[in-house]
Amino acid sequence: MKRLVISYATPDRAIAEQVRNQLRAGGYEVWIAHEDIKGSVDWTQTILNTIDSHDGLVLVWSESAAKSDDVREEIGIARVFLKPIFPIHAYPTQEVPSLPNEINNLQVIQMGNFDLNMAELKDRLSDPNKNRIQYAELAEHGFIPKAPNPYFVGRSPELKALFVDSRGYRGKERKCIPIAIAGLAGIGKTHLAITFGYRFNLFFPEGVYWVDAPNGIVLEFGKIGPLLGVKMFRDERPSDYAKRVLEKLCHLRKGLIIFDNVTDFVEFRQWCPKGNTSCAVFLTTRLSPRGFPAWAMNLIELDAKSAFELLIARREDGEKISQDKVQREALEEICRITGNYPFALDICASRLQRGFTMPADYLKEIRTDPLGRLNAEKKSGILVDVGSPNMTELLRNSYISLDEKLVERYFLLMCCFAPYGINEELIRQAYEMPLEGGEVLDQLAGISFIRRESSTNTLSLHPLITQFGRDLRKQKDFDYSEKFVEVILDFLQAHENNIASDEVRREKPHINEALRVAQDKKLWEACARLHEYTAVIEASVQEQIEALDKAYQIIEQHLSQQKRRLLSLRLRLGKARRTAGQLKDALADFNQAEVLHSEIENVDPAETASLRFQLGAIRLDLGRYTEAEKILSDALKAASTVLDNSAPEVLQLRQALAEHALYVGNYDTAEAGFKEILGDREKFYKTQPDATSAAGLASAHADLSRLALARAHYADAIQAANDALTFIKEYHNETDPDCSNLYLLLGTIHYEAGDYSLAEKQLEKACRDFLATFGEGHPNYARTLVALGDVYRKQGKFDKAEEEVKRAIAIFENTYGKDHPFVAEALEVQGKVYYHRNELDKEQKVWERILEIQRQFYSEQHPALATTYYDYASLFLRRGQYDKAAEHLQASLQITEQDFGKTHAEYFGRLIRLATCRYEQQEYSAAQGILDEAKRLQPDIFENSPHPYIARMLQLQSEILRRQGRFVEALKVVDQAIAMKEKIYHSEDHPSVAEALEVKVKIFHHQGKRSEAKLLIDRTLK
Repeated sequence: MKRLVISYATPDRAIAEQVRNQLRAGGYEVWIAHEDIKGSVDWTQTILNTIDSHDGLVLVWSESAAKSDDVREEIGIARVFLKPIFPIHAYPTQEVPSLPNEINNLQVIQMGNFDLNMAELKDRLSDPNKNRIQYAELAEHGFIPKAPNPYFVGRSPELKALFVDSRGYRGKERKCIPIAIAGLAGIGKTHLAITFGYRFNLFFPEGVYWVDAPNGIVLEFGKIGPLLGVKMFRDERPSDYAKRVLEKLCHLRKGLIIFDNVTDFVEFRQWCPKGNTSCAVFLTTRLSPRGFPAWAMNLIELDAKSAFELLIARREDGEKISQDKVQREALEEICRITGNYPFALDICASRLQRGFTMPADYLKEIRTDPLGRLNAEKKSGILVDVGSPNMTELLRNSYISLDEKLVERYFLLMCCFAPYGINEELIRQAYEMPLEGGEVLDQLAGISFIRRESSTNTLSLHPLITQFGRDLRKQKDFDYSEKFVEVILDFLQAHENNIASDEVRREKPHINEALRVAQDKKLWEACARLHEYTAVIEASVQEQIEALDKAYQIIEQHLSQQKRRLLSLRLRLGKARRTAGQLKDALADFNQAEVLHSEIENVDPAETASLRFQLGAIRLDLGRYTEAEKILSDALKAASTVLDNSAPEVLQLRQALAEHALYVGNYDTAEAGFKEILGDREKFYKTQPDATSAAGLASAHADLSRLALARAHYADAIQAANDALTFIKEYHNETDPDCSNLYLLLGTIHYEAGDYSLAEKQLEKACRDFLATFGEGHPNYARTLVALGDVYRKQGKFDKAEEEVKRAIAIFENTYGKDHPFVAEALEVQGKVYYHRNELDKEQKVWERILEIQRQFYSEQHPALATTYYDYASLFLRRGQYDKAAEHLQASLQITEQDFGKTHAEYFGRLIRLATCRYEQQEYSAAQGILDEAKRLQPDIFENSPHPYIARMLQLQSEILRRQGRFVEALKVVDQAIAMKEKIYHSEDHPSVAEALEVKVKIFHHQGKRSEAKLLIDRTLK
């Protein structure tokens, strides 16, 4: 009892404020009209809502209050909404005025002075025995022949809505049209009307009158006529008398008439009071009051709390049961499986009361077949608003009141979709007659067979209604489960262009159910198609593979004549396994697809080109570059004879060949290929500017960006990536995955260029966008975490770097398994973190683990292994194990030479590292010999372009010259290295420049130039 409303008359405002202040000081939340109603749109509605939403009403009582219409209205509202009222006398020394009849059983607080009054008020508020005020429900005015339901619970919003629309605050909101309480039989319509009639009786001083419509309205008007003061003339016909009763009701503005269980709307229209001066009118009906001017209240099941209360209301040990965890959970489960349906709950409550059965024991009886078990139970009759013998018959009473011929197909089909939410559009379109479907849904919703959620365009079916509908289906010849499968397939076909959308994914439970039905009924064509669609819908790559594999097996076993389809599925399986990093399995799939391809006549040349592309691309992934080039070149030659040079399949092959040239270090060839492709993409985009052509154009710019990155032309790489981003943004927002991938590329470029701050911003944006689009389990998100971790490593934020990399590894392992190349890529960053921390043993374990993973997926000549050997060698260098370092570097060089040749930038870089190893061994002549070989290769690899590897070579050369005492030459060479690094990284403050400055410091020390050395040390530290 913490939230209170103060009711007072205007002359008593000062006293009301004192009461408010004292209560607030005592920790109460107090609402008072003149202060809290400011800004309200509707004064009267605000007061009504406020009283309804608070715990009780403090009544400042006086002669003025007794004369105030507003105070009397507030007392009445608190009374009918069952709010405790606490009358406190405003003037303790004066005589207490009599309370209104509706609360005359209450005692006014009158203790002699204000302070004593407040003490007594607080005592009543805090004492449960004093603030639990029960109000008797008495129908003082009119005629209600039915007794109130002692176990009525809940329905507060419905009672309030009925009050507002039939009478409202001070009678000002009434709508003067009938209010139809519609819904299923047994949902509690009659008892809602009875409860309203008793509880709100005081607001209808001219009487509340009850009409049992099935008995005949003329006959019922004959019963209430005398109570209205309408005398019947001798020999007057009943219908004429009924007309005079109707005329009286049409002028009974402060009255209410309730027509219960209306089934004949023709009769009801004839005898319904009308006009602004007529009484308020309620009707209860199992029908939807279509075509009749009425405000419809569609009554649904109880809320969970009220349903629970109804179950234990009759038991003396209700409180004890509520506190027993096992019994409480059993009651909650009974509520769930009965769907909080009042009639079903009443049967359960009666059984629990009659047999003294404990809820957990009763739950075991009812769980397996709720509808059947409820049919077997004896009902108490307390909540029944029609005389049906059991639950099924009760539902049938509602069902037969519908237009069965119209409703049957849609309703019985809808039962296949339960228990999940049903897409309304699916049901409307099921028989390709949306207008008819809409009419059916209106009928079903009108009597609560279904609930419509307009905000999400979904329907929900009550669990007992679902069971009832499934029982009805057994009596029909038509197979609705097969129709359900057909509807799901039609839906998927209609959404083929956005099959991975949220709209389709929401239907995943129904797709799974359709798959189960198709499998059980041996509908193999439908089954295979559903598996194919599932493969696109599934977010997990492994689940996609499983779905495609199942589709393939079904077609192979049951639809073997569809070889073309088998070919398509093999290709899709290969692509999925390639995405999952299962490269050897993917190769096997593509090889099997080639066998199938050879067995099919008149294959589309475009399909042939696509297959050949996959055969070449998988070999690129496996590092088998010679095989890949031959397959791709032969495929391009064959495709070019039958397809246009700019056809998507041909462009795909050309782009793959250009990427091959990039991988093997033929940068000029790669550049020429990418530029030609860019030209073709631009022409196509000009003639057909759309999202697809823009994405193709963006891919060409992105490839050129990667080429520029490989050449260390960072400005060109950034420009090309931004060009790609421009075209993507024309058709997509910044959080689109294509945009996010380009931000990942930009972040990588800035990282390589040494601009770690900007790289961090780009990668963090990509991270946020991937997370928002795909969630935290997606590989693209993990890839970005790895790149971001490497940036943090370069910034010296080793803990943060390791945290991001570990998150990425967890995602990769969950998605692909523990032995996937992506896991190895993330481990590389972790190994480098251990390098910075000088945790050599941990680092060694990481490189060993990386090699273990890569050897499972790749041949011994794969470029990834060359990189790992190269990084592993650094560990041995720091440990002074120069022979092992040299061994790993030689292995790295051998793979690089075989894959890319000696005129590749990576070969050059690894040659420089081998020279560094010899230098650290103090084998200066050997180191110089390796550098001489690098110098011979330099023009063929880099022409005249600056590159970090060349700068590294110059730095090492200056170190050797310094060791040899050739300080002047060493100084000249190191200055060349510094200048080149500043040019490459567009900064004099790059960490790589600092490394070269350290060499220069050593030279100055040898030359005795202490002051020059100190200046350089300060700059290096900065």
